[in-house]
Amino acid sequence: AGTATCLPAAGLFAVGATTVTCNASDAHNNPATATTFVVHVVDTTPPALTLPVNQTAEAAVPGGAIVNFAATASDIVDGGVSVTCTPANGALFPLGTTTVNCSATDAHHNTSSGHFDVTVVDTTAPVLSLPADITAEATGPTGAVVNYSASALDLVDGPVAINCAPVSGSTFVLGTTVITCSAEDSHHNVAPGGFEITVRDTTAPVIALHADETAQATGPTGAAVSYSSPATSDVVDGAGTATCSPVSGSTFALGNTTVTCNATDAAGNPAVATMFVVHVVDTHAPAVTCGSADGSWHATDVSIACTANDGGSGLANAGDASFSLSTSVAAGTETANASTGSRNVCDVSGNCSTAGPIAGNKIDKKGPIGITFVGGPAAGGVYYFGSVPAAPTCTATDGGSGLLSCVVTGYSNAIGAQTLTATAKDNVLNSSTATLNFTVNSWSILGFYQPTDMGNVWNTVKNGSTVPLKFEVFAGSTELTNATLGVVVTSLTYKAATCSTAPVDDIELIATGNTTLRYDTTAGQYIYNWKTPSTPNACYVVTVTTVDGSKISANFKLK
Repeated sequence: AGTATCLPAAGLFAVGATTVTCNASDAHNNPATATTFVVHVVDTTPPALTLPVNQTAEAAVPGGAIVNFAATASDIVDGGVSVTCTPANGALFPLGTTTVNCSATDAHHNTSSGHFDVTVVDTTAPVLSLPADITAEATGPTGAVVNYSASALDLVDGPVAINCAPVSGSTFVLGTTVITCSAEDSHHNVAPGGFEITVRDTTAPVIALHADETAQATGPTGAAVSYSSPATSDVVDGAGTATCSPVSGSTFALGNTTVTCNATDAAGNPAVATMFVVHVVDTHAPAVTCGSADGSWHATDVSIACTANDGGSGLANAGDASFSLSTSVAAGTETANASTGSRNVCDVSGNCSTAGPIAGNKIDKKGPIGITFVGGPAAGGVYYFGSVPAAPTCTATDGGSGLLSCVVTGYSNAIGAQTLTATAKDNVLNSSTATLNFTVNSWSILGFYQPTDMGNVWNTVKNGSTVPLKFEVFAGSTELTNATLGVVVTSLTYKAATCSTAPVDDIELIATGNTTLRYDTTAGQYIYNWKTPSTPNACYVVTVTTVDGSKISANFKLK
C-alpha cells in the first residue's frame, strides 16, 4: 500500500472551489489513474466591527456639534473593510442623544452592524465681550457719567443678553468702581465677568486773572500791600482761593514785585500759576520843616535848623534828615534883613523839596566905632611916677546891635612905657579897640652922701654902730620930701655878702639911736639911721628902695 500524491497539497486553499488531483506510481513506476476531487472553501463570517463607546460632545455651533469618531471593521478574509455609519463621521450632531448606526459588508456579502450613542451637550457658558478697564476724567464733584459697551456670545445660542451693574451711562464716583457682569444661555450656563471703571481727577484748577496793584511807599522798605487773592474754580472741588506769595499784607519793596499765585485741588493737581505785579511807587516829595528868623541880633552867620523826612523811599542823602541853612554875611557888615541859603532835599525816588531861603535874620559882624578916651593920661604924655592921672573911661557908637560896653584896661602907673586899651563891645559881643600910649619915668636917687662911700668900696665901722645913710629923691626936677616910710622909701634892707679885697674906707661919722627914716629939711636930704648888726668881721650890702622901685646900695664891712 502507499499514498497518493495530491496537488494542490493539503494546506491553505483559497476561498472558492479548487480541484485537487491525486497521482500515484508503484515501485516499478507504473502510474495509477489520477483521481480528482474539488475542495470548496466558503466565507460566511461577517466582518468584526470596532465602534466607539458612547460619546458626549460639547456643542460648538448653534446646531450642535461636529463630532468625529473612528469606526472600523476587520474581516478574516478581506481584512479591513469600510464601515458605513449614519450619521457619518464629521456630521453635525444636534443637541441631545443621537444613535449612530454602523455596518460593514465583506466581499462575500457578509454584513455586520452595530451602533453607539453620541450625546451633544451645552455646558459652555457664553463668552463675555467686556471693555478693558476704563479710566474716565471727573466732570464734577459727583464724578463722571461713563458709557461702555458689553455683550455676550454663546456658541449655541449666539448673542445672549448681558447684565452689568452699575449700568452704562451711570454716574461713577471718584475712585475705582468694579462693574459686575453676567450672561446666561438657554441651557442655563452662566458666564460671570467684570471690569473696573476708575474716575480720576487730573484736571487742574483754574485761577482767575488778577490785575496789577499800585501802592504808595510808606517808608524806605516800601509799603505793606493787601490784596484779594484770586478765586479758583475746579470741576471737582468747586470754588476756592489761590495761595499767593508774597502774601497779602507783606511789605513790598519799592519797585515792581511779581506775586505768584498757585492752587492745588484735592487730587493734587496744580494749577498754572497766575502772576500779577505789585508796583510800589514813591511820588511824594520829602517834608521839610525849618525854623524862622528869631528877631535877635547875631554876631555870626545864623544857622537855622531844618529837619526832613520822607514817608516813602527815604531821603537820598542821610544828612538831609537834620541840617542847617546858614546866612553868609561879609565881615564888617551890619544887616537887619539877611537871608539864609537854600537846599534841595530829595528822596531816593528823585522827588525833591526846597528848604529856604529864610529872610529877616539880623547879623552884626561889625564892632563899635568911634572909640574915644575920656579923661586920664594924654596920648603920648610923659609922667613921673606918682603923678600919672587917674584911669580914663571911654565911649563908642554901634549901628547894629547897639553898644553894650566900653572898658579901658591896661592902666598902670608903673615905671616904663604904658599902653591903655579901650575895648568897646556891642550887644552881640563884637569888639573894637583903641589904644593910648604914655610914659612913666622913674625917680632919681642921689647918694649915699658922706659919711658913706659909694662904688667898689667897703665902708668899715664897728659892729653894732648906727650909720647915717643920706640921700635925695627927685621926680624929674622936683625933690620929694615926704619922710613917711612907705610913701617915698619903701624899705632899707641889708643882706650878708662875701667880703672881698676891695678898698676899705672908715665911716667917719656915726649916729645914735635905732634905725629910723627922716627928712632933714635943713640939709634937704633923707637920713636913714641904720643900726649895724653885732657881727664883727661880717660884710653886708645895704639897699634903699623907693616906692617906684629905684634903688641905691653900699657895701659895709663890720669890725
